Amino acid sequence: MFPLFVYGQALQFTKWDVQTLQGNVVVLFQNDTLSLLNSNTIIFEPIATYEDSSYFFSIVDLPFLNSGCLNVGLYNYQIFNDTLSFNAINDTCLGNGADSRLSFFINSIWTSLNTGVQDEYQPFTLKAFPNPTKEKINISVDNFNGNIQTEVFDLIGNRLKTTSETTISLRGYSKGIYILKVAYGDRVEEVKVIKD
Repeated sequence: MFPLFVYGQALQFTKWDVQTLQGNVVVLFQNDTLSLLNSNTIIFEPIATYEDSSYFFSIVDLPFLNSGCLNVGLYNYQIFNDTLSFNAINDTCLGNGADSRLSFFINSIWTSLNTGVQDEYQPFTLKAFPNPTKEKINISVDNFNGNIQTEVFDLIGNRLKTTSETTISLRGYSKGIYILKVAYGDRVEEVKVIKD
């Protein structure tokens, strides 16, 4: 399942603090599995499988939970300002009371735990801007707080520059296409940039 991006945020690979009617829990969406943090073991334990696409979210409780409900619940959702909200479209596991699946999604306050903090579940996004550029190109990696090493290559493969700066000057280089090889953490990515 491809992650769904809404207002620049993805539901896949996110953690949420959920204020339910019974108290707070931490929820993780990862690899089409919804998991709750067990406060005793500090391990995320799977409770349901889900699929998301174009603002819609379907969920099925895992069989071993003894919830008595293996029916699919269908909700639409929106992520806005690090808050996740659900609306029920159809859920035959409505149940009665505060501990029902419907109440968990509709009556709870979902707040992102990924805001401003590097998290092992957040994907990294490399950005090189402005592109095209007249002189300087800026390098940034969303959700990464470590060192960035950049090498500049021409199209023939000649290395022209190596730097750990996040603003790279292309002054003195001819107009054309250059390859930036950006290393951060345990990753290396290449980006084509155009100098006007």
